Amino acid sequence: MASYLPRSVLREANIPDDKIHCLANITVLNERTNLRKLSGKPPSRYIQEFRISEQKLHPHLIPDPFARAANDEALLKEQWSVERYTDFLIERAKLLTNEANVFLQELGRS
Repeated sequence: MASYLPRSVLREANIPDDKIHCLANITVLNERTNLRKLSGKPPSRYIQEFRISEQKLHPHLIPDPFARAANDEALLKEQWSVERYTDFLIERAKLLTNEANVFLQELGRS
C-alpha cells in the first residue's frame, strides 16, 4: 500500500498522524512502483514525471479536480499541494463511501 501524498511529505508539513494514515490517502500499488518510483515525492512531481494521466487516476477514485490537474503543470502543483490535503481527503472519502455503498448494494442483490 502507498499514500497519495507520501507520509514523509506530510510529516514535513506537520500534518498529524491520524490525517497522514487516513484511509482516503491510501492506495494499493505493487512494492516496486511504490518504493522505487513514488517514495517521498510529492504527487505533483510523480504525476508529471511518470506522465500519469487523468484517465489513470479515475480508477483509483481520485476526485475530479485533482485528476483533471494531471493535464496542467501549474494546476497540478496547486491542486496537489499539502495545503489542499484536507480537501483531497474529504472528496476522496466521499468517492470511497459511494463505491462501497454500490458494492454492498450489489452484494445484497446476489
